[in-house]
Amino acid sequence: MEEQNKPKVLDVGAELTRILNEELLLIIYNNGWEDCFTSIDNSENYYGMDRTAYNLGWSHAIMGDDLSHIDYYTNDEILKIIKDTYESNKSGK
Repeated sequence: MEEQNKPKVLDVGAELTRILNEELLLIIYNNGWEDCFTSIDNSENYYGMDRTAYNLGWSHAIMGDDLSHIDYYTNDEILKIIKDTYESNKSGK
């Protein structure tokens, strides 16, 4: 079969992994948000991008009092901020 006539195969495993990772980041973000109100800092339980998500949730809980637009971020916007913040921190910007 010629290369151009081969059916395209969707890598379901990779897509499912991406979706689950994003859902987990949102859960961790929400944990940070909720922990802020109980003053229990569990950030030491997270590493890498997970810690970024947790700390961002914590920060957004604090900033949301003064910047109400934070409360209206969509999940996609939150994920973009988490990823951008992680990459920025990783590269030392």
